[in-house]
This record gives sequence, structure tokens and C-alpha cells, in this order.
Amino acid sequence: MTPSERPRAAEHSDETHRTLVFPPRPECVRQVRRMVTAALRDWRLEHLRDDAELLASELATNAIQHARDEWPIRLAVVRHETSLSLAARGHSLGAPRTGAATSDQENGRGLLLIAHIAGSWHCEVHPDGSKTVSCHLVLPTSDREEAAVPQQRQHPAASTSAHEDPRPHAVAPPRT
Repeated sequence: MTPSERPRAAEHSDETHRTLVFPPRPECVRQVRRMVTAALRDWRLEHLRDDAELLASELATNAIQHARDEWPIRLAVVRHETSLSLAARGHSLGAPRTGAATSDQENGRGLLLIAHIAGSWHCEVHPDGSKTVSCHLVLPTSDREEAAVPQQRQHPAASTSAHEDPRPHAVAPPRT
């Protein structure tokens, strides 16, 4: 396959979601990091860049490394009120597992890094044979208040009933 025949990455974005679909090739991890950086800039969460880029890179690299075929990989970043979620979906055999890498091994630390930075990770196996590995970064309280998730746009024909308040509702800070 020549470089011009290789599948290219495709990006989708809206106010709270960014998705990048890319072929299982190591050179695509750079595009993953760029997409994450752009999303964080748009959401005024640049201070999470180092952790979010590392998590996205590890998720993408693991999906690429364990891809069983040329099925594209989908990496999604979603801005929630209290967290930032990152997820990679691809086709691979076997469930992911943390390894006990020795000091001379190049691989085996990705999920350990993810668990250390994000606190945990999750895997969901889908009926089509693909799986999604995901993690979350909890947003600091200041981000929850200052950069609230943009409200989903409604179609102009959508109406509100008389008992619904169309204004965004304030979110109370979590109890400590």
C-alpha cells in the first residue's frame, strides 16, 4: 500500500465532543495529541494538557499496538460537567491487562500510567468484536464553575413547555 492509498484520519467535533478516526498506524498518535490539545484549548482546559495528551497517547498506542487488522481506531474526548473522558475503540484480541514490565522491556506500562494519572480505566467489549478502553480526568472545582459545559443547541422548532425553565441551571459544587 502506497502512502497515498493509506486511509487518513478524520475528525469530528462539536461543543462537548471531539472524535478522531484513524488507521492503526503509529504516526497517527501525533494527530491524536493535536486533537486533544485543540479540544482543551476550545474548552479553556489547557492546564490539563499534559495529563490528557499522555492518556490519549497511551490509549491510542495500545489500540494501535494490539490492532488485529486494518479496522480504524476511534479516539473520543468528551467534556462533561465534572470530568473529561477519553476513550479509544478498536478491534483487537483479548482483554487489556496491566503488566509487570521489567526495566529492560519497552512495553507493558501503558495501562499502569493510565491508572496512575486517571485513577482507573475501564474496558467494554462490543458485539462486533471491538472494544473500548476509557478513562476519566476529574475536573478541578474551578473548571466546573468557570468553564461550564456549553448547552446543547436546540432546533429552532423545539419548544419548551410552560413548566420548563429554558435557562441553563447552575450546578452546585460537590460536597466535601
